[in-house]
This record gives sequence, C-alpha cells and structure tokens, in this order.
Amino acid sequence: MSIAQGLYEGIDMGSEDSEGLITYMRTDAVSVAPEAIQSARKYILDRFGPEYLPDQPRLYASKKSAQEAHEAIRPTSLARDPEKIKKYLTIDEYKLYTLIWRRFIASQMNPAIYDTVSADIETDQNMMLRASGSVIKFNGYLAVYEEKKDRSHNDEDEEGKILPH
Repeated sequence: MSIAQGLYEGIDMGSEDSEGLITYMRTDAVSVAPEAIQSARKYILDRFGPEYLPDQPRLYASKKSAQEAHEAIRPTSLARDPEKIKKYLTIDEYKLYTLIWRRFIASQMNPAIYDTVSADIETDQNMMLRASGSVIKFNGYLAVYEEKKDRSHNDEDEEGKILPH
C-alpha cells in the first residue's frame, strides 16, 4: 500500500517535476471516467487494431458494499507507458504501476477466445477416462495482460494440458 501511495502522491520525473501516476488507490469501485475509457479505446485501436476493441466501452458493476466516492484505480495518463518511465521508478514501483497500467488497458479489450476439446474414453472395465484442454484461438486482452500462477517444480507441465487437433 505504501508503494501505491507513492505512485498516487507523485514520482519525480526529472524535468517534468513530480507526477501522480495513478488515481486514488484506496477504493474498490469499478467506475472509470469517460475520458479515461476513451483514451484506453484509442490506445487499443492504435496499438492492437479493431479486432481487439469491443463495439461499446466495457462497463463493470460494483459490488453493493463498494466505496463509490472515487473511481477505480487506473493510470492517470496512458501516455506514461511503464517502459517509458521505468528509469524514474524503483523496481517495486515499476512492477505495481505496470500491473495497474496493463489491467486497465485489458479491462477495455475484447475477451480471449479458446477452442476447448474434451475426449472421453470408456474402457472395457467400465472406467471413464477424460482428457481436456484448450488452445487460444484469439488472444484478446491476453495480448496485454495475463495472470501467471506461481508454480513449483512439482506442478503439472502446462503443455501437457493441451490436446492435439
């Protein structure tokens, strides 16, 4: 939370003085300013193309207990791409800002589309064996943001879950 507070209060950007990089972070609201949504839509169209942009802006509903006094946490300006300002940030500030920046862009992109395959095999001993897997058909928001799971050396190999055509 202290890292987020620093990003909110401002980071010394050299000749640009101190700049607040994110909106208020002590909120669980999901509403976003219309100008920010339009900025994200323009960025997506310019950077990724029309197939990544939904016909209409994506709007999200808040939980009943959400604080609505502030809008959702987001970058204050998409012009401050994490890679462009990395030299002004500590490693932790960079990681958090990148997460916020990417998730905000992803929130306004089309979803990913998967081809899912399942195969059921019944044995002569009345056992049902099932294998299932998915292959990405269109990466959608995954082009900018994908959650990764921490894996230990004992976890299954992800490649083992994809079935051949």
